[in-house]
Amino acid sequence: LVTATGQLIPLEACDSFIGSVSETLAAPTLTQWLRAAVPANRNDVLTSGAVETALQQVCAGADLGEHWVSLDGRWKLGPLHGRGQKTAAQHLGQGAREAERQRRLAEIASETAALEADYTIASAKRTELTTARIEAIRGERYGAPADTSIADALIRRAGARERLSVARNEYADAQAVTETARQKDRDSVTKRNSAAADFGLVAWQDEPETLRDLWQQYRLKLAAFWPTARLWDEARKQIELAGHDVIRAKEELKEAEHRQAETEKESVQAQARFSTLHENVGASVEALQTKIAAANIAYAAAEQAATEANDALIEARTDAKLAHQQLLQLDAQLKDNIRDRAAAIDKLQLLARHGLFADAHSAFVLIEVEDWSVTRAIEIARDIERTLRDVVADDNAWRNRQTTLLQHFTELQTSLGGRGYQPQMQYADDSLGVVTCAFHGGPMRLGQLHAAVAAEITIQERVLTEREREVIDNHLIGEVAAALQDLIRNAETRVADMNAEIMRCSTSTGLSMRLKWEPRSEDVPEGLVEARRLLLADPELWTPDERAQLGQFLHGLIKDARAANPLGLWADHLRQALDYRTWHRFSVERRQNEKWEKLTKRRYGTGSGGEKALMLTVPQMAAAAAHYRSASPYAPRLILLDEVFVGIDSKVRAKCMALLEAFDLDFVMTSEREWGAYSTVKGLAIYQLTTHPGIDAVGVTRWVWNGHQKKLANPPDHIADGRDGPTPHGSPT
Repeated sequence: LVTATGQLIPLEACDSFIGSVSETLAAPTLTQWLRAAVPANRNDVLTSGAVETALQQVCAGADLGEHWVSLDGRWKLGPLHGRGQKTAAQHLGQGAREAERQRRLAEIASETAALEADYTIASAKRTELTTARIEAIRGERYGAPADTSIADALIRRAGARERLSVARNEYADAQAVTETARQKDRDSVTKRNSAAADFGLVAWQDEPETLRDLWQQYRLKLAAFWPTARLWDEARKQIELAGHDVIRAKEELKEAEHRQAETEKESVQAQARFSTLHENVGASVEALQTKIAAANIAYAAAEQAATEANDALIEARTDAKLAHQQLLQLDAQLKDNIRDRAAAIDKLQLLARHGLFADAHSAFVLIEVEDWSVTRAIEIARDIERTLRDVVADDNAWRNRQTTLLQHFTELQTSLGGRGYQPQMQYADDSLGVVTCAFHGGPMRLGQLHAAVAAEITIQERVLTEREREVIDNHLIGEVAAALQDLIRNAETRVADMNAEIMRCSTSTGLSMRLKWEPRSEDVPEGLVEARRLLLADPELWTPDERAQLGQFLHGLIKDARAANPLGLWADHLRQALDYRTWHRFSVERRQNEKWEKLTKRRYGTGSGGEKALMLTVPQMAAAAAHYRSASPYAPRLILLDEVFVGIDSKVRAKCMALLEAFDLDFVMTSEREWGAYSTVKGLAIYQLTTHPGIDAVGVTRWVWNGHQKKLANPPDHIADGRDGPTPHGSPT
């Protein structure tokens, strides 16, 4: 910057001047404005002319240009604007600035002293307040009740709310289903009452089961009565025919008796005429008489022949009448047989019209429904008899089926009703009942329903298979595979960490143990070893064949899970199929004589008492620690040990206590001699129980182990005063 005397001053050294000008103009960005608005000369130095030119662009007065300053403190510098105000007059110059600086320093010193005094007072008050608050907090903490009951109540309330929500939803669904069922029941009752009124069974409309039983008994009795009625009708017809025959026989008998009387009369007259002629004619007539005698003999023979012929004629007429009667009877029987055959064909064709042939046997699927001739009906009946010859169809079997029909129908209603379907039984005639069920918008017979459900299952299985493939391709091989990879690796790392802690619990005889987590060798899905190898490898290195192999493995797991639980949900199938824990198993190995062997009952029996206790206790600790990893971080990790570490030496006991510390378990243990006060344990509460003979009381003394020494939790007065207390004896708990 060039001063009025022509002295060159670098712009960086003009902070005081720029600050004074900035305060006058109330423009904190004047430096940047000067740099941007005034062309710079060499070395970033401004001349007095440049400064004058820049200052001339600042107008004195509001709203007089782009850059202006008013006497009331307002200003505008390009897009920036504001307002400044000073409480006292200030002058430019070095002396004024020095005086202002000294004044400001004095003010700062005075304010600093006041602030330090206030800080000292505030610090004292803060210390006092902190002490009071700590005491109040300590008192409130020790006096406040435990929040366990509140947490339990909150958990129970949340569970109750969730169960209440589920129950309300189920109740709403049940109400909808109940209302639908009630409407159907009302419609059914209306139809039933109408039908009862039509058939005159109003008295039985409220007792359908009783009416059904009586109707069944009536049908059975009617079936037994029908042959008797038919035989009685045939006998009545034969009696009528026999009565007609008796009337005709009486008429013929009268005619024969009349002819016999006339013949006898003619015979008497002829005998009288013969006697007269014989007396009148005399002996000359002997020859004639001889001829007449011969003629009489011939006549008698002719009469005999005529009588025999007449008898034969009568017999023939009788036979003809009997034959005619038999013909009429056979004709009636033929008509009855034709009528029975037509009825049987109608019943057989009724089965075909209702589609029951296909339900009975697959060989009857192609039998036509209409346009049966008698020959075709007989052929169909013979085919049915030949195909179903092994089916029992006697009267006992028929009665048994009639008895169990309603029971089976009730079971069917119960089974399908639970899934929202209502089967109905319709009687095509007195002896045929057809069961149908509404499915896919229309009624279906049971055979059709079975086929439709099978087709629906096939479609759903295909859809599920496609969905499985989609899920496997989109998620399982990517996200889920990565998650399984992390879980398996974390499990192996966790087992390795546990083994590192367990290995420290080796005995003086060299006995050590470790956990082994490996794939199962039995009851495992096919391809587990290869799939596990792929899951533990980098997914980016998978080949297309390996991805397809892994997808096929996961698809097989889901298919097996669905087959094992066909009524489960999709999420349940995925959860069961992708549970990698079922692919593995844990085993315990023991190292002795520098050799690792699987711990079995036989090897367990070869150990000493302390070794047996160690082989049982250490895996139990590891299992409890692994189980508690799934719990909330604030949940207790409790393990109970009774008569702990019996037979184990002190060094190994200390290692076992260190194992409890490493596994972060909250343990409660009892022993007659074990205190648990080892340096491997950071803290422990010990309750010493003592008894005296004859006194029904137990004395309890509470000790605390802080990792270095045992102390009484609530020491007596002489111990609190600094005097030595008694050494703990007795049975610790």
